[in-house]
Amino acid sequence: MKHTEGNWEVRLDKEHKRYDIVSDDLLIATIWEEHAFRNIETPTQAEANARLIAKAPEMLGLLELYNNNINDSDQLGFDMVDEVYDLLTSIKGKQ
Repeated sequence: MKHTEGNWEVRLDKEHKRYDIVSDDLLIATIWEEHAFRNIETPTQAEANARLIAKAPEMLGLLELYNNNINDSDQLGFDMVDEVYDLLTSIKGKQ
């Protein structure tokens, strides 16, 4: 089974109080800020969860790169550290 290809991004739908994760206008997932009966998450939590889900393809790609080059320390080196740092900061919303 394969995941949906392409860049996943988060789109805020203020009217419906939700975050949609989409790839080329294809809906992947929706994170709701609230439910009809009770508040599920704070807006900050919902946004953080949406950012994390949207980065799943990049995380998978990085793990595959690491796995495929685990015995080649020259390939992993500082480039890998930079990629991990960039991915983490984008997930945490610092970029």
